[in-house]
Amino acid sequence: MEKEQAREMLLVPSHDFVVGVIGRIDKQKGQESAIRAIKELKNRDMAVKVLIIGDETHGEQGYLVFLKKLATELGVEQQVLFRPFTSDVVPCFAALDIFIMSSISEPVGMVTVEAMALGIPVIGTNSGGTPELLNNGKAGILYEPNNARGLADKIEGLYLNGNEYNRIRALGKEHSKAFSHKIQCEMIEDLAWRLLSPNPPLATSL
Repeated sequence: MEKEQAREMLLVPSHDFVVGVIGRIDKQKGQESAIRAIKELKNRDMAVKVLIIGDETHGEQGYLVFLKKLATELGVEQQVLFRPFTSDVVPCFAALDIFIMSSISEPVGMVTVEAMALGIPVIGTNSGGTPELLNNGKAGILYEPNNARGLADKIEGLYLNGNEYNRIRALGKEHSKAFSHKIQCEMIEDLAWRLLSPNPPLATSL
């Protein structure tokens, strides 16, 4: 899907630079850090918006209201765009310039892989399974959880450097192939064969 079409569907301005967080509205998902990063970027006179897509979980009622109030208090309510959950995530990704995996700790965030596969550069937290998904910062960019200024720095780096933006985009897209269903099944089959083989290869001592 083309970016212009996706943004039209989501009512996002076509000319803006937009980063996004896609997932349930939850304190552990780090949307607060993303909003604070947008405030930091505004202070640097950078026109960046954040698109936050998702609904509250049962145990997080009131957190969405908190996030909207925070955006208003920080003076970035015009830069923070909230949209409800949708099962059709392709337009959500297509509307973005950068995907942010802002979770404090995410075991295996498949949205990260999906973003890379669609050619969206990823900035993710250096925690949980995200570093592995981003090939320890080689296929994406890592920052420390809850560090809004650090996140702002990473966004700024891609915003201002088109060559770096395209490099991370290409590396992420290539790396995402390692997580295809076909390759993952082949790896599981190979592991099963090694475990069940009557004559598994002997480990080589160092």
